Amino acid sequence: MNLPVFMVFTGLGAGIWVVILALAGYLIGNNQELVGRYLHQSLLVVTGSCLLLVVGYALVRKSRQVGYQKNRQEEVPLDGQN
Repeated sequence: MNLPVFMVFTGLGAGIWVVILALAGYLIGNNQELVGRYLHQSLLVVTGSCLLLVVGYALVRKSRQVGYQKNRQEEVPLDGQN
């Protein structure tokens, strides 16, 4: 990707994040007590979800690796003899 295209997409992405975070700050500014009340629960949900994703990824990767190794062991070596 050439530099001008990269700069345009980077600027657009940064602008979107600025708008989202500014709106979130504006909306949260009036509801700090509500955010404080649910912050711990939200943190637990996000942490649990991330942990489940990591464990799921590791299990899928491990099962694919085991399947790959199993398939390699079943291959017949080609040494010129039938």
